[in-house]
Amino acid sequence: MYSTGVVISNLTFTNSPFWAIHPVYCSYVHIKNVTILAPPDSPNTDGIDPEDEEEAGVDTYYGATLDEMLDLDHQQAPLAVDDTPLD
Repeated sequence: MYSTGVVISNLTFTNSPFWAIHPVYCSYVHIKNVTILAPPDSPNTDGIDPEDEEEAGVDTYYGATLDEMLDLDHQQAPLAVDDTPLD
């Protein structure tokens, strides 16, 4: 929470029980080369769920068997999304 210049990159998250990546009230967040995998029967497994981010970006992101790949329900500012395959 309340961080600036956050970089989340080159990671794989597996079997996340809930939201895998949930940055809150941060500035200049860049998420790159991230894979998020969840079991098919997992409830409410959002991949990336930014909340009130300023200057956030997602680049090259892959998710499988997620409830929502990218949940923007709580995002107020524009979010840049590049090269994100949606399965």
